[in-house]
Amino acid sequence: MKKAVGVITLLFLTSVFAIPASAAEMRVLGFIDNIFPRFAGNNSSGDRDMTRNGDQETFGRNRARFFFNFIASDDLRGIFGLEIDNTFGAPSRNRIGARCVTGTGPFANEQCGFRNGIDVNNFELKHLYVDFRVPQLPIGNRWRLGGFPADVTPLHPHLLYTMDAGGGSVTFTFTDQVSVLLHYVQLEEDLDRFAGSAKIGEDYLTGATLMLKPLPALDLHIPFVYGHGQAPFGPSLVGGGGPFNGVTGDSINVTTEDRYYIGVDSRFRWGNTSIEPTFIYLFGTRNFVGGADTDYNAFEAQLVLSHTMGPWLLRLKGAYASGNSAGDDINNRGIGSRADVKGFRPLGIDGFHRFGEWFEIFGRSDVDATGQAIGPVSGGEQGTFDRFGWMLVGANVEYKMTDALVLVGSAGGFWTPNVPRCPASVRAVVAGQTVCTSSAVNFTGNSTYVGTEVDIGLRYTIMPGLTWTPLFGWAFLGDAYNTNNRSAQDAWALVNRVIYTF
Repeated sequence: MKKAVGVITLLFLTSVFAIPASAAEMRVLGFIDNIFPRFAGNNSSGDRDMTRNGDQETFGRNRARFFFNFIASDDLRGIFGLEIDNTFGAPSRNRIGARCVTGTGPFANEQCGFRNGIDVNNFELKHLYVDFRVPQLPIGNRWRLGGFPADVTPLHPHLLYTMDAGGGSVTFTFTDQVSVLLHYVQLEEDLDRFAGSAKIGEDYLTGATLMLKPLPALDLHIPFVYGHGQAPFGPSLVGGGGPFNGVTGDSINVTTEDRYYIGVDSRFRWGNTSIEPTFIYLFGTRNFVGGADTDYNAFEAQLVLSHTMGPWLLRLKGAYASGNSAGDDINNRGIGSRADVKGFRPLGIDGFHRFGEWFEIFGRSDVDATGQAIGPVSGGEQGTFDRFGWMLVGANVEYKMTDALVLVGSAGGFWTPNVPRCPASVRAVVAGQTVCTSSAVNFTGNSTYVGTEVDIGLRYTIMPGLTWTPLFGWAFLGDAYNTNNRSAQDAWALVNRVIYTF
């Protein structure tokens, strides 16, 4: 296998260098990112029970992305992107999603990380698309076709659909104040197909984002997206980055879904102040085995305020995602009370939801995203606490001490709109009694308070392109994380990052 990878790499480089100089210019962009070491307590991948704090971990991570731009002209280029992502040592799980060879028992995932020889076959194709303009059209236009970085909310990514995807998009620019982004993305991630149907590739999304600039200081985007899903749903659709958003048992009994998203995403700048409100509403239909159905009726919203004052950058955020009660039967199982799907479900987010920015443990882990593994659910990563929704109020402060050194700090509180209890999707009736079949989500705290987090760190530019970012975070876990009549314990993380960008 190693020889095969070497031959493929050699052939690729040979073809690149063989291109005539007049054919295209090649530019390479990217980064090499190192997290070493990372120390953490009560948020390790080996034990996601937040009522036990004996789990601690130390590991390292190494990630690189290389983007080869083959530029024929301003109107035509091809982009080929590679990602290499590794962990140091033999991790307890396949942390970074490598297609490593797994076994059984305590060392099932030992092939998923570096050894001393650092020989790991983990090349990932990230992008492969053509970016071009059609000069014959009388209006401004830009097309992307192939495996490209799709984003339906370009003003604030990671809110609805931000993913490396297969499909295409085009931006038409009518005036300096009016443009529109059109897109189509294929969601089917494997060869699964609906039972009894010969069709494959039946999961997709399409839509448009109207991008307006009515005032020089105002950006106003209006996204409209339609998403269609059809069972069976593979791991990448059911997981935290897919349309079911990692919600426990969310795809049970579901045959097809038709979702419609419409909203407003905006940014208004007034001097040194920025006001950024967002609201996205989800409606549609979830169809079940046997012909029954229920409606989608959900939303997410956020408001971010930023102000720059000399060396200070001050930011505040409030965010809310609607949710369901534990006893709502949103899977037509006949257990609990029949209800609409009120929990907001993005269509797909690569990485973690935007709500979690600034926070390492309860959030999206901006310093070390792949290292985070708090509890059975992480609201800041998924934009919801399982089916129960998500609320947060947070603040972030940056102080530019010198041109090279920036001190950073964040603090925030987190809640759920509905009290976490055992979800109806994993309840069962045994001997006339309703029991919870999953201890991981058997929430018993009878509280909506998830916790409070405080983070402190710095960014130091060692030289242009090379940045050091150490950060320490502590999360005071609330009773919402209590499970099986045990109290949640605090979690913490210490992360050391050095990143080279070029």
